[in-house]
Amino acid sequence: LRITTLDSIPYVMLKPGNFTGNDRFEGFCIDLLEAIADALDFNYELYFVPDGKFGAENTSTGEWNGLVREIIDKVRY
Repeated sequence: LRITTLDSIPYVMLKPGNFTGNDRFEGFCIDLLEAIADALDFNYELYFVPDGKFGAENTSTGEWNGLVREIIDKVRY
């Protein structure tokens, strides 16, 4: 699974230092995700949403941004 997220203290944060992959992340949601992945035996890859937003609708165009846009587009990198 590819899971998009954004920096939101204390839930998801980048660890200080030179880490790569999922090891870059820490926080409450990361701990919870790791526990669920272990219990259900699945692998995942975390990435930050490119625009760093949760998501809001542009009332003029009806288009969404942020995490909501990622879900709508089912983006796969």
